[in-house]
Amino acid sequence: ATLYSKVVGEDHASYWSGVYKVGRFLSAIFDTLTVAMVFLIGRRIAGRRAGLYAAMIAALTPMAIQLAHFWTTDSWLTFFVLMTIWLLLRAMDEGSRKSFILAGISFGLAMATKGSVFTLAGLVAVAIVLAAWQRRDEFDRLIETIAWAIERAMLAAFASVFAFAIFEPYALWQPDVYVDQLLNQSHIISGSFDVPFTRQYIGTLPIAYQIEQVVRWGWGPVAGVLIFVGAFVLSKRLIRHPDPAGLLLIAWFVGYGIVIAVPETKFLRYLAPLIPVFALMAGLAIEAIADWFSRRNLKRMAVAVPAVLLLGVAFWTAAFMNVYAGTHPRIAASEWIYANVPPGSVIQSEYWDDSLPLNLNASLNANAYSYTWDGFDFYAAPPAPEAANAIFEQISQVDYIIMSSNRVSSAMPQSPWRY
Repeated sequence: ATLYSKVVGEDHASYWSGVYKVGRFLSAIFDTLTVAMVFLIGRRIAGRRAGLYAAMIAALTPMAIQLAHFWTTDSWLTFFVLMTIWLLLRAMDEGSRKSFILAGISFGLAMATKGSVFTLAGLVAVAIVLAAWQRRDEFDRLIETIAWAIERAMLAAFASVFAFAIFEPYALWQPDVYVDQLLNQSHIISGSFDVPFTRQYIGTLPIAYQIEQVVRWGWGPVAGVLIFVGAFVLSKRLIRHPDPAGLLLIAWFVGYGIVIAVPETKFLRYLAPLIPVFALMAGLAIEAIADWFSRRNLKRMAVAVPAVLLLGVAFWTAAFMNVYAGTHPRIAASEWIYANVPPGSVIQSEYWDDSLPLNLNASLNANAYSYTWDGFDFYAAPPAPEAANAIFEQISQVDYIIMSSNRVSSAMPQSPWRY
């Protein structure tokens, strides 16, 4: 908060209402650092040019840009996951105790941010096994190789627990509450515990739904196609020349992908820790295309085609960024309400959606206009005749009905037996 205040010249550390700006500032910082990490890993896998392509794709990802605008854990989590992968690559090269301790600390930071990346522990194990296998000739007996691996595993484990304890002390202070909350969230995500705000995912197809969301909203069609091409290119490279960096990326993609693909709840932001992997795949695809033209002595095409592809990605990003060019629709709607809805009016909105108008300032707020809010829970799902009577009775007592989104109405067709 102090650093942010010095940068922007405003004091947001003294009051809670402005603390979200500090969180947004940090989210943007972590997202920027993630782009730099993507370049480093891309350069490690396929050279400097591939790293630059991947970093450009990561920087132009609409999904990452959106998440960097919010005070949420997603940008933080993505960075710590990618930093763990990078440190594991360094640890595999060096084999030193220090390198595995650093990787363990990074893993602990990722877990302290969000427990859904527990499969990252498997990646640490894979890295240790690969590092031990690469050094098997340095030891006279197999037991020495195993002992080397166990020592590194214990160091990484202790380091991760230490980092987790420092940055998520409440989990150790009240472990029963922490575990209970994790289980509760896992039940919500799996669909075994029904909550209204996840009903829009009932009946959606695993994997197919995520692919559609990634291509349509998260990345755009050009980047979406490049991701699939890059996945093929990376797989082909690993079959011909197994590379630790590529193996770790594939292991993370599969391990975490299973965790988020199978459950019923499929919020797009759950894919955030895979953004760097997708960017690296897209970067590899562009590099492979450029290399294909270069090997056929088509130098101009080797430059022009990647440029056109990047422009295609940038066009989709520019279209997405246009949402930030004007007044937020909810703010504009609130301003219209204050200008046109008489003071003292009774306003009804859906219980599971954001109600309008928003409180904009000291003079433009619901209390100043004496608005009365009357919420209706359409998710309650009483029997049809009772629902009709209840709706009729309630709307007869209000002046305005405001439906600020299709969140509730779009979820109802997913549960025809309920509504």
